[in-house]
Amino acid sequence: MDTLTVKNDGDKLTKYGISGETNAYSIVYRLSFKNFSGFFLGDMPQTLSDSIAAENVVKSVDYIKIPHHGSNNSLTENLLTQLVPKLAVISVGKNSWGFPRPEILDLLTKY
Repeated sequence: MDTLTVKNDGDKLTKYGISGETNAYSIVYRLSFKNFSGFFLGDMPQTLSDSIAAENVVKSVDYIKIPHHGSNNSLTENLLTQLVPKLAVISVGKNSWGFPRPEILDLLTKY
């Protein structure tokens, strides 16, 4: 089971402890400014992607930051078909995991 613990040491900075899947605690937010809307998905796992899609509250956006560097266990087709972004950005550099994964690139190409 995933748990988040918070410890405040008086005048010091708050400390957070996470056990379990740390990506489940990624910050996910929608930014709207004038005629622009973007969805920033942190490193959230597929379960959160599907949970957001199931709520059916997120509508189309101009921009999406693809979660978890384009790994297979991040963005789902359910959420992508709701967002229908005009532009998708994947933050990634050289890595040994093969990110972004071809399956995610194919999914983005499809939509």
